[in-house]
Amino acid sequence: GESARIRAVAPESSDVLAYLAERDLYPGRQVTVTEAAPLEGPLTLLVTEPLAKAGSGREVVLGMTLARLVLVQADTRRSS
Repeated sequence: GESARIRAVAPESSDVLAYLAERDLYPGRQVTVTEAAPLEGPLTLLVTEPLAKAGSGREVVLGMTLARLVLVQADTRRSS
């Protein structure tokens, strides 16, 4: 249930960057963890535009290898 704003995506191959962009994972997007599978399993994220209505957005499942490439900063402006 924690929210953060994507600040950067670590440089990787163009295929990885395209994959993340197709899932709206790029700087400025708001992400909220809705589920974290155990044992380094995937994260389920709700991806929204900044200042979007709470609960709106696109659900994305991302493996930990790719999740580690997405650099975020906690977003203290939003309340649950």
